[in-house]
Amino acid sequence: TIISQYVSAILVIICLAKLENACALRFRELRIHKDSLLKIIRVGLPAGLQSAMFSLSNVAIQSSVNSFGSTVMAANAASTNIEGFTYTAMNSVSQAALNFTSQNFGAKKYKRIDKVIVVTILTVTVIGLFFGVGSFALGKTLLKLFTKDMSILPYGVTRLRFVAVPYFLCGVLEVIVGCIRGMKYSTLPMVITLFGTCIFRIVWIFLVFRSAPSLEKLYVVYPLSWILTASVQFVSLMLIRRKNKC
Repeated sequence: TIISQYVSAILVIICLAKLENACALRFRELRIHKDSLLKIIRVGLPAGLQSAMFSLSNVAIQSSVNSFGSTVMAANAASTNIEGFTYTAMNSVSQAALNFTSQNFGAKKYKRIDKVIVVTILTVTVIGLFFGVGSFALGKTLLKLFTKDMSILPYGVTRLRFVAVPYFLCGVLEVIVGCIRGMKYSTLPMVITLFGTCIFRIVWIFLVFRSAPSLEKLYVVYPLSWILTASVQFVSLMLIRRKNKC
């Protein structure tokens, strides 16, 4: 894995160095530009912290999964790998949302941002449902690619039902966050994500899940947190959009 990442990085650098347009990489001209660096930090740091929050809440969930034993742990890991394909497809749409929103925001083409929001949300919903529902429908077949232990199949399918099927909600959340960041607001979605995913999930585990532990009660926290966080993020997006309306 590490070797493949090094090879990929080297190939990307070579491609950038061969470009003749504004994106060309010129090694002799590499230097730190203070103004640009500060802008990158202002947007990038909150985005990085937001990703870390997801990891923190997932640690708490993984700890709860481990309490069910090695079979459930293996099923959870296999299902997570399957879900990774769905997330990668949806993430490409959220990156597009960020890029097109920022372009139109910078050009003061605010009405085009409305189209970007609608198109990307619809697109990520279709992609998420296609891959998510497909993963659940073919759950047992896909899980067999990761293990020969048939005892994990029911547990893996349980996770796919509660996580993969509504996974499009996570995609919608990512798209909304991308649009907000595209309008130069990065700290706000980070704070909302802190409460909507990290804190909410941890509180759910300690108050709801541990009162009567079950996989269903544990996995349902995923779609609930996505709905909660996406709803607040969408309201924030509309308020920001109204504030910048011309």
